[in-house]
Amino acid sequence: MPKTKSKTKLFILDTNVILHDSECLYNFQDNDIVIPISVLEELDQFKRGNEQIHYNAREFLRQLDTLSYTDSKTEHKVLGRPPRDCSRCRKS
Repeated sequence: MPKTKSKTKLFILDTNVILHDSECLYNFQDNDIVIPISVLEELDQFKRGNEQIHYNAREFLRQLDTLSYTDSKTEHKVLGRPPRDCSRCRKS
């Protein structure tokens, strides 16, 4: 019997999606998510203010920070869970 691979989909998040649902990262189950740098830059502009979309921008960026770690060899931020044997990775 041939093995069936489960295909994952690739979702590109837009600023509007994030501004209206700060927890949208958790709605995509086992699929891959891409967040363009332009979206992150736009979110940075929305952090200041007292309306719901400003709160959502701040909350989403906090969640990204929580999900990331820093590779101490390259000093790059990496999203996702660090490999178990990653001695050069540190939580940011």
